[in-house]
Amino acid sequence: MAEERILIIKLRGTNFPVKDSGIEGNAADPFYEIRKDYNLGSNPRMTYEGKHSKSEKALYKSEKIKQNLNPEWQQMAVDLKTLCGMDFQRKLLFDIYDWDRFSSPDFMSYVELSVDEILQKQGTDNAITLLPPGEDTKHKQNVGELFVVSAQLAFPQVHLTANANKKPTKGPSIHVTNSTTIPLKVRIGNSYEEYNAAQLGKPIGSPGDFIELDVDACAVLERQSKRADTYLFILSPNSTEIVLAKHGLGTYVEGSKTTALSLSLDLDAPDSAIYTLQSATAPPPGAEGGGGGGGAAGEGPAEGGGFAPAPSAAKSKGFKVTLSLKLRGNDLPIKDEGILGGKSDPYYEIRPAFGPGYVTPNHDVNGRPLATRVYAGKHSDKAFLKSDVVKNELNPRWKTHLLDLTELCHLNGRGGLVDLNKRVLIDVWDKDMNADDFMCYLEVSLQELVDAAESKAPLYLQAPPEGSKQSVGRLYVDKAVVGFPEVQVRDNRGAASPDGLKLTNKTPVLLQVVMAENLEQYNAAKVGVALHVIEQSRNTMISAGRDGTISRMLMQGSTSLYLMILNESNVVVGKKSLPSGPGARELYMDLESGSFAFSPNHVHEQLQTNYQEAVAKIGNVASDDVGLTDADIRFFKEQMKRSEELALLLPVFGLQGQEDTMGLASFEAYLERQTELLQREVLRCDLLSSEGDGVKREVELLKKLHMIDQQCDPQMKLYGEMQEALHSQMDRLHDDSVQALQDLRVDTAVKGLSVLQAASSSELTKHLADPDYIASKYQSLVAKLKEHLESLKSSLVALSARNSTAPTGFSDEEAENVKAALSGLIQSGQADWQGHLDPSWVGPIVEAGKGAVGAYVDKLLAGGQELL
Repeated sequence: MAEERILIIKLRGTNFPVKDSGIEGNAADPFYEIRKDYNLGSNPRMTYEGKHSKSEKALYKSEKIKQNLNPEWQQMAVDLKTLCGMDFQRKLLFDIYDWDRFSSPDFMSYVELSVDEILQKQGTDNAITLLPPGEDTKHKQNVGELFVVSAQLAFPQVHLTANANKKPTKGPSIHVTNSTTIPLKVRIGNSYEEYNAAQLGKPIGSPGDFIELDVDACAVLERQSKRADTYLFILSPNSTEIVLAKHGLGTYVEGSKTTALSLSLDLDAPDSAIYTLQSATAPPPGAEGGGGGGGAAGEGPAEGGGFAPAPSAAKSKGFKVTLSLKLRGNDLPIKDEGILGGKSDPYYEIRPAFGPGYVTPNHDVNGRPLATRVYAGKHSDKAFLKSDVVKNELNPRWKTHLLDLTELCHLNGRGGLVDLNKRVLIDVWDKDMNADDFMCYLEVSLQELVDAAESKAPLYLQAPPEGSKQSVGRLYVDKAVVGFPEVQVRDNRGAASPDGLKLTNKTPVLLQVVMAENLEQYNAAKVGVALHVIEQSRNTMISAGRDGTISRMLMQGSTSLYLMILNESNVVVGKKSLPSGPGARELYMDLESGSFAFSPNHVHEQLQTNYQEAVAKIGNVASDDVGLTDADIRFFKEQMKRSEELALLLPVFGLQGQEDTMGLASFEAYLERQTELLQREVLRCDLLSSEGDGVKREVELLKKLHMIDQQCDPQMKLYGEMQEALHSQMDRLHDDSVQALQDLRVDTAVKGLSVLQAASSSELTKHLADPDYIASKYQSLVAKLKEHLESLKSSLVALSARNSTAPTGFSDEEAENVKAALSGLIQSGQADWQGHLDPSWVGPIVEAGKGAVGAYVDKLLAGGQELL
C-alpha cells in the first residue's frame, strides 16, 4: 500500500438554494461534511436526505459561512488513510447542509468524488454539479455547483503554541495536544546536533522512538534529562517521517511549571509551508545542490522524490499591527432605575462589519434599508473585543484597549491585509445581573475612528428598535493610534521566587522571548525592526496571561541576561537586560501613556532593511564569482512579499506616496536588471572563440536564469526566450564549424566539435525541449567533416587522373586548388581529433591525397609546366 498522504483541499460553491427566509433576507448558512461513501454509489438511494447512522459519522466538517449562497470555505487538511485507505479511486461523500440555530441542519445537496477526481477537477472552470435531496433522474432541480479551488497531496507545516485550554503543569512533563485534523508523530530528544540537523520538509534521518498522536489526542512526554535542553520534533504520520515542526524547550528549572503545548495547522499563515511530493522524474535545472533550510529536496519516500515547499495560495496576513483605542460615551440612555437615580453600567463590543454573511443592521442582504428597525445587537459569534464595564455612569470613560488589526482583517478568512477602510460594528450594552440590555450601536470604519480621535468630533450612536426616535448619546474617540505598543519588563512582586527566571505575559497578545547570545547581538536588535533569524531552541512563546520559564542553563557563565521580546511577526517590540540570577518578572504594555515599538519611522526603516538584505543575498548574478541557490531566490521573494505587505500599511500610517522613496519599487527593478544582465551574458556567449570553459559558464548562467524566472515569473517568458536563443546558438556553432572546414581552418572546426561534444553531455541539454538536439548537431558536424575530407581526397585523385599531354593541360587555378586541398589534408593529418575521428581512418585519406598530388606533379613535369 502507498505511504500515507494528506490531502489539502479548498472548496467553494455557487448558486446554492435559499434555505433561510427572514428579516435579514433570503440566504443560507452552508457547511459541508466529508465521510466515507457507505455504498451510496453502488446502491443509490433515490430518496437520499443526508441522514446517517452513528457508524457513518463525518470524519471532516468545514466551518459554516453565514448568509451566503456562494460560499468559499477555508483550506482543510484531510488524512486519506483514515478516509479512503489510500485508495484514490474510492468514492468520498461530500454532504452540504444549511446550519440552523434552533433546529437540526437542513440537507441541501451532495456529490460523490474520488481523490483522483478531486485532483483532476481543481481550477475555476471545472464546475461539479451537486445532486439534490431525494435525487431523481426524472425531476432534477438545480442546487448549485461545487468548485475545487485548490487540491494537493502534501504535508502541511505544524505550529506549536501554548495551549490556552490547559494550565501549566508542575514538574518536567510536557503535555502536547494534537489540535489538527490529521494524525501526527511526536519525538522528544536532548541532542542539539540532531535538532540542528533536522530540516523542515525533509525526513528526520536519525533513528529514534516516537509517539503516535491521533487527532484531539493528548500525550504526556517525559524529558530524557532534567539537566539538558529538550527538543520536540513533530513528524508526518507516514513511514518517511517528514519533519513538520521542531521546537526547543530549554532546560527544566526545578520547581517550575511546564507550559502545555498545542499543535495546529494555520494553512493561511504567511510563513506556513506545504511540503508536496515531487515527481520521480529528474529535478529541474538548478535543483541540484540548491536550496537550504525547509525548502531543500531530500531523500523521499519509496515512491521516489523528496519533499519541497509549495507556495500557499492563501493571502498572507502581513505584519502584526494593532490599534490602541480609547473611547468614552456621552449621554447614554438610562437602563437601571433606583433610589440613587437612573444610571447604567455600560460596556461595548466590537465585531467586524464586513465579509461573507455580514448584513448591515436594519438592512437586507442587498443593502436596502428595512421598513422598520429590528436590530437588537444579537449575534451568534463571539465579540472580537469586549471592553471593561463602567458602573453607574451615563458618561463612561472606558480603558484603552488593544485591537489586533491584522487578526481583525482576517477573522474567519474574511478580509485582506490591514485596511483602515474596513468597518466595525460597535454595540453598547448595559451590564445586568441577569440578561444584559442592548443600549445602542454604531457602524463605523477604522479610518473614521482615527479621524475622530484627531478632530474630537462626536460619533452619533443609533437606537435599538424600541427607542428608534430617542437620542441614545454619542461616542468620542480619545485615542486611536495605529502601530504596536512597546512591551516593558517589570518585577512580579506577587509571584513566588523561582529557581530560574519566570516571565508572565500580562499583555493581551502572544509574545516571543528570545535570549541574545551576547551583548553585540542584543545591541544589534532594533526595537520596531523584524528579527529574521531566530534560534528556536532559544525561543520561548508565551500566550496572553500565561507564564514562561527561561532555562537556568542559559544563564551560567554570564552576569547579565539579554532578552529580546518579539511579536508574532518577529518584530522586536521590547528589549531588557537583566541580572543573570533567578527571579519573577512580567511583560506588560502601558496602553495609556506608553511608547510604540512599531510606528511610521519603523515602517520606513523596515522597508529599507528588507531591500538591502534581499539585494545582499542575490548579488550580481551575472558574475562568475556569485553563486545562486533556490534558497537565495526564496529569501529575496520573502523580503519582497514582506515589503509589499508593509507598503500597504503606508496609508495606515499616513505615508501615502512614499513608496518609491523607500525602495519598494526597487525589488522588481533590481530583479529585472539582474535578469537582463543574465540574458545579455547568455547572448554574448561565443562558444567557438571564447577562452576557458565557455560551456560551463553558459550552464551556470542558464541555471541562474531558470531559478529566477521559475520562481518569479510563472509563465517563464524570459527563460523561454533563452531556450530559443540556446537552440539558435547550437545551430550557429554547427554552421560556423562547417564554414571553418570549408575555409581550411581545421583547428577551429576541431574546437567546434569539442564544444558541441561537451555541450551534448552537459546540463545545457536540460534547457532544450529536445535533450538530444545538441548531440544530433555534433553527429552532423562529424559527418560533415568526414564528407569534407573525402571530397578533398577525391578532388586530388580525380585531378591526377586527367590526361595532360596538351601544353596547357593544367591551369593556374587548378594548381591553386591542389595547393589548398593538399594544405587541408596535411592540417587534418596533424590535427588532434580528440576522439572525434578515428586516426586510422584519417591517415589513409591523407596519404591517398598526398599520392594523388605526387601523380599530379609528375604530369605537370611531363606536360612541360612549371612546378608550383
